[in-house]
Amino acid sequence: MKKIKYFLFLSACIAFVSCNTTYTYSYSQIAQTTGVEKNGLTYNKVNGCYEYTDDVCTIAYNMRNISGGQICYTITNNTNRILYIDNKRSFLVKDGKSYIASSVTPEENYIELGAVAPHATASIVGPALNCPLYLDCDLNRTPDKNKPASMTFDFESTPLLFRSVLCYRLSGSDDIVLVDNAFYISRITNYRTSDLSEMVTEDKENCLNVEGYSHSTKQQYRLNLFRPSNSIWITNYFK
Repeated sequence: MKKIKYFLFLSACIAFVSCNTTYTYSYSQIAQTTGVEKNGLTYNKVNGCYEYTDDVCTIAYNMRNISGGQICYTITNNTNRILYIDNKRSFLVKDGKSYIASSVTPEENYIELGAVAPHATASIVGPALNCPLYLDCDLNRTPDKNKPASMTFDFESTPLLFRSVLCYRLSGSDDIVLVDNAFYISRITNYRTSDLSEMVTEDKENCLNVEGYSHSTKQQYRLNLFRPSNSIWITNYFK
């Protein structure tokens, strides 16, 4: 009789724990941006960036620098003269407000702040876009694994429209060229965060050991599957 009571008590405990166990998953919201393709702006399928090109320079736009989005520029000087970026006249325009580009970082042959040497490349880091979590009753916030939930937008219905305004001039000239390109969020997708990366195992060849023989070991790392530079990682959340 005692055994039966103990069994019933144990079964009740297991049932209580099972009914009150909550499972928490990590989710990620990612927004895809689309550029308004005019005035020399095109999409580069190879690097996933929108690019502007004229006879003087090539500007590649990258949106994914930080969580919430940040528009960054990689500028290549295609001429034999110094290219000057006018930071005080270069802006990010979002929701009708202007934000000045924050800094210029050289990659090679850099001469001075705001300048790009002939046939060299530099990067400009712009202000954060600070895209908030997008909520809509028709957008599933907790999709199942490998079943992301998406909503699409056009230029008129987008939750965010922003513009990049860059001004430059060449050495020996006072003529300022204004490059003004517009972008908007065209798709928002909620993922299980685990769907955005995968574990990869590779053989790693080690150096010769004391006996003079080489040997290999297995090396595991997590490969990030989120790559497009025209997409914004808005946020992570748990549910």
